[in-house]
Amino acid sequence: MGALSGMIRTRVGYSGGTVAEPTYRRVCGNPEWGDWVETVQLEYDPSALSYAEVLDAFFRNHDGWQGQRPSRSRQYQSVIFAHDQAQLASARQAVAARPGCGTLVEAFGQFWDAEAYHQKWLLQRKPQLFLSLGLREPSDVLLSRAAVQLNAFAACRLRPETAARRLAALVDADGFGKPQLRAAVDAMAEFTDEPIVMYG
Repeated sequence: MGALSGMIRTRVGYSGGTVAEPTYRRVCGNPEWGDWVETVQLEYDPSALSYAEVLDAFFRNHDGWQGQRPSRSRQYQSVIFAHDQAQLASARQAVAARPGCGTLVEAFGQFWDAEAYHQKWLLQRKPQLFLSLGLREPSDVLLSRAAVQLNAFAACRLRPETAARRLAALVDADGFGKPQLRAAVDAMAEFTDEPIVMYG
């Protein structure tokens, strides 16, 4: 989702539950936290990216039956947590337009960030990318708009030139300068993975 033009931040975590402070271990193994769903929270610019486009990207990249099998826990269910009535209506319409889709639509309640080792998982496997921008702390990677672009690149969802252009637009605004941008572009050039480009 971070590869979508207009995406500001992405964070993985938990939604839909009632008992505070879910963690991966609690959600996996303790029935008290069994109503939480692993989710991705998206922050995007609605003037550059519509909710309909977000929903379209979601369904192009996600199995709507994920976790809906009787043997699976709620943790892995396919759920869209809508933040307002307009999103609820749009999400329900999107699900209805896909016959047989098992994705649930629920009103958003609360979101808890997942542990740092879950955030930008693919980017964490290519540390030279985020270190090139001076992102050292887990909170830096979590909050950085640049990390969203680098994670999309690490996932082979953005071409290097698209990622470089988007990073250049964030210089100074995201706490890094032109030298760090050059280092990030150089670090991207070290990877020869053929992109599975979907969005740019």
